[in-house]
Amino acid sequence: MFILLLCHAWLGAQITVTNATFPALGDTLRLATDHSPGGINALTPPGGNQAWDFSSLQADLTQQIVYKAATEGSASSSFPAADLFVAFDDGTEAYFNVTTTNFERLATLGPDPAGIGMTLLNVFTPPHIERKAPLAFFDINQQSQGMLLRLHPTEFPAAFLQSLPVTPDSLRFRVAWNTLEVVDAWGTLTIPNGNFDVLRAKRTEYRESRLDAKVPPLGWLDITDVAIQTGLASGLGVDTTVAYHFYNNVAKEPIAVVTLDNAQSQATQAVYKNIGPTTGVGSPNPSAPAWTLFPNPTTEAVYFDGKHIMPGDYALQIIGTNGTVVLSKTLSGTESVDVSKLAVGNYFYRIADQGGKVLGTGSFQKQ
Repeated sequence: MFILLLCHAWLGAQITVTNATFPALGDTLRLATDHSPGGINALTPPGGNQAWDFSSLQADLTQQIVYKAATEGSASSSFPAADLFVAFDDGTEAYFNVTTTNFERLATLGPDPAGIGMTLLNVFTPPHIERKAPLAFFDINQQSQGMLLRLHPTEFPAAFLQSLPVTPDSLRFRVAWNTLEVVDAWGTLTIPNGNFDVLRAKRTEYRESRLDAKVPPLGWLDITDVAIQTGLASGLGVDTTVAYHFYNNVAKEPIAVVTLDNAQSQATQAVYKNIGPTTGVGSPNPSAPAWTLFPNPTTEAVYFDGKHIMPGDYALQIIGTNGTVVLSKTLSGTESVDVSKLAVGNYFYRIADQGGKVLGTGSFQKQ
């Protein structure tokens, strides 16, 4: 009898996440991002009744995601059955469908799969399930999507075409996703200014992106490896991403999403529910010294202006959108930083004093 009572109490402490947490028309989700999270205990073994402490997270970036009617999107005519639309700060658009069990992304209007610099309508077949309900401890969800984008060579940048050893009649992207999500733990999660009951879902996403060229009279040829060697298609090939998603049964935002490094040994990025005053882009700390960056966008170098700071050395980190630190440097006042070797795309920066206190954050675009 004691064991039965103990099991009942253990199970009763768990939550079940329902479709009431799916984003709906008019919702605004508020999130913050820490691009170099340290001191968080996300990588605990599976199991129940855990306590995760993420209170040390700092906001390098804040964002508000507003869900609007799908008809407001510029590509809405391609998705007459879509329910919702989001326009992100970087210009990307996303289209969603909502059912009683799934919150699905139908397509994204944004960067091409190879990172060459084109804007394409990336349609998921079948739709990518971003949230599933009901969600409970021990649940296992698996899904697969594909994408085939056929393009005329004139749609590609001239520099990329000139770097290829062939002259194609057509080009096409082939992208395949496989996602496995396992709800492996539950407990309480503390983030800055909040504490929540959560389920933890470990999500492993495997993506393979290939590029084919149609070359007469040979037909379609896989030129993925050749394109990668040009240095202009960094997004091609195989990529595996592992992240822990922490969900609450009331909040619309995930309480936290922690992305791991390739070895799955440490966190490289943490996105979390923004529920209080933060020191991120759009909400600077007025007591912090003002750093400015120019030009933005840039092609060769960026200048970090720290003329209003106290004399001394400051640690600069430039971080890719995947959370990886791509450049580190010590700054003293106004300095030029060479970014010419970075791939085209968006980057974040963080500047801290010698004690590790973050004094400046922001983002810039490399063209």
